[in-house]
Amino acid sequence: MAAATSSDNPRKFRVVVVEDDATVFIGLRTLLRHYNYNVEVFETLAAARGTIQRDGADFVCLDLLLPDGNGVELLQWLRMTRPSLPVCICTACEDPAVLRRVRNLMPTLLLNKPIDFMRLLEAIKQASDAFEKSPTKQKVKAMLW
Repeated sequence: MAAATSSDNPRKFRVVVVEDDATVFIGLRTLLRHYNYNVEVFETLAAARGTIQRDGADFVCLDLLLPDGNGVELLQWLRMTRPSLPVCICTACEDPAVLRRVRNLMPTLLLNKPIDFMRLLEAIKQASDAFEKSPTKQKVKAMLW
């Protein structure tokens, strides 16, 4: 059997899902893996932030109402540390003040629950296509070859 080369296993586009509702995160994980995305699910802000800080992310799907706080806090941190990172807010929150704060932080997409999976998938596909064409991705590919 021939050894796999790095071009046989290019880095997959990494989607981080921050969601505490098992029905929602299992559905998202199943859908995104079907489309061959690397998906990691976190049920708390702290776990998501630590992993994003350590390992990065290419797209974040973020709920606002989580056990350890409000997702707006993570969105603010992401906008300060990775301002161009695509973030989709998926929420059942109806508080106008919270939603106004979210809109001011300019997420890529704001979806109310139940989630329109096709709109979310379209946003992820657009971000993934941009990632594939990015100079950083091209440099990584060149170094691997």
